[in-house]
Amino acid sequence: MLRSGLPVWIVTVALGLLFRVLFTDGGAALPFVLVAAGSLGLGLLGWRVLWALLHPVWRAGRPDPGSSNAAA
Repeated sequence: MLRSGLPVWIVTVALGLLFRVLFTDGGAALPFVLVAAGSLGLGLLGWRVLWALLHPVWRAGRPDPGSSNAAA
């Protein structure tokens, strides 16, 4: 889950902030950095965490199609 999402998040934040500093006159104030990192983190990692937490619950309620308990 986080093995693929965490590096993408870190690189995206770093490149986005680097481009902001290089191509704008505004720089990157700490509040902007925190909001950008937080919103990207929720978008890139939040759904993965929810899926990891809820997926076993959803699967537990359904019978396995390959098991002998499944209706024919």
